[in-house]
Amino acid sequence: MKFTRSIDLYVVNLNYLRWWADFVGLDITETNYKGNVRTYAALVGVFMLMFGAWYPVWFYWANWIKLMELAAIYAVGIQGMVKFYTVCRYPYFFTNMYARLEQFHREQSDHTKNNASLLRNIHLIRQISRLISLQYLLSCLIYGSIPIAGFLYKREKVLCFSYLIPFTDPDIPWHYFLNVAYQYYLLFVAWAGFSASESVIVLFVASLAGYVDVLKNTVDEMNECLVQVGYGNDRKEVQEKLLEIARLHQRVLE
Repeated sequence: MKFTRSIDLYVVNLNYLRWWADFVGLDITETNYKGNVRTYAALVGVFMLMFGAWYPVWFYWANWIKLMELAAIYAVGIQGMVKFYTVCRYPYFFTNMYARLEQFHREQSDHTKNNASLLRNIHLIRQISRLISLQYLLSCLIYGSIPIAGFLYKREKVLCFSYLIPFTDPDIPWHYFLNVAYQYYLLFVAWAGFSASESVIVLFVASLAGYVDVLKNTVDEMNECLVQVGYGNDRKEVQEKLLEIARLHQRVLE
């Protein structure tokens, strides 16, 4: 579908972010948002990873490769926990930013040049967001295929990564399948959560380029006004452009 207004594509991109966030129960833009089952399930899953890491460290103590793999997974888990906390702790920051960006796109939708600049900007943001999601999908699929590959090629019970639920033994069949199920859930949460969070960061940061493009267009328009006015006394239009530039600067600083 081809869009002609940046505001329309912005709304589509925002709904895309909300769709990912809703998988982990963090669609904070929802009216009267409250945590749901998905929120608490993701929270329990992440907290279990964070505070249960002592057990796989003890279990794999003699295996440094397993411990290094666990450290890498733990680092990713820390990122996830921090982002989870940030969204839950500061929801109004995100909703206000979404609203401000939407208002900005809506205001510029009738300005041909600014609308074209913002349309290119939000289109690039959308493509990067899709690429981020694809990247995490491929990573999760690789991890998720490890137990299947281990069984098919070596007839061994292999976990996705070297994390164990506390007090479980992977040599016990139902313990093994419990750990695999938990790890698959973590992979899904990571895919959805990081797809949403990283895309939000891209949206906020890359949108500054949209502000700069609009600012540049406004400066160019002011220069054209100065050329047209010359040394005349009627500089009202120039003053209006200066005021508009000042307001854009204020928006960027905010």
